[in-house]
Amino acid sequence: MVHIIRTGRNQLWLWAVVLLPVAGSAAYVLAEVLPEAMGSRGVRKAQAGVVQLLDPERELRATRDSLALADTAFNRLRLADAYAALGRLDEALPLYEQALVLVGGDDARLAIKTARSAFEAGDTARARALLDRTPPLSTAADQDRRMLLDARVREATGDLKGALPILRDVATRLAGDEARCRLAGVLIALDRPGEARPVLEEVAARAKRLTARQRAPEKDMYAWAAARLAEMRG
Repeated sequence: MVHIIRTGRNQLWLWAVVLLPVAGSAAYVLAEVLPEAMGSRGVRKAQAGVVQLLDPERELRATRDSLALADTAFNRLRLADAYAALGRLDEALPLYEQALVLVGGDDARLAIKTARSAFEAGDTARARALLDRTPPLSTAADQDRRMLLDARVREATGDLKGALPILRDVATRLAGDEARCRLAGVLIALDRPGEARPVLEEVAARAKRLTARQRAPEKDMYAWAAARLAEMRG
């Protein structure tokens, strides 16, 4: 606590140490003391994680301040990303749209990010409109991500037959298993389990090669795939 006060650190650390003496002190040493002593990239990454845990709205406050100083497309985009990271999509979407207007509407990546935000906020019509007028993307990877979002919008609006060929295509290229799981889901919804099963078998085989930590961000997806495969095998 003396070190926190003498070095002028964020006063939230005082509360962390008072309320959680062991864990709070360990977190403070890891996040504030070791980086100065070691300058390690790994420690800096751990520091960011601890700070995010203790103060999840830190980036949001910083980006608000930046926008107040300079109302630019970049700062609006940063603030939108900060809101999106906190799951506050209704607040993120207008900022993405404003940033898109400020750059003239010809930034394809920003247009896709705006469309994804609209879709995840439940506005499929807005997402569809943005996708339809998105300018050409410069890389194959960006184009594949656009196609996956297109398939998700079609699926959400009941156009399963329209989503199917898109998912078949991007599932062969995109990293991860989201496209494969969505492909299997569409095939099941179309009452074509015989075609869905080999896709799920591939997902299961790939999942076994991942560590628990690697699977963690998509654990619900892998659990869904395993459950559907178990039903088919049963």
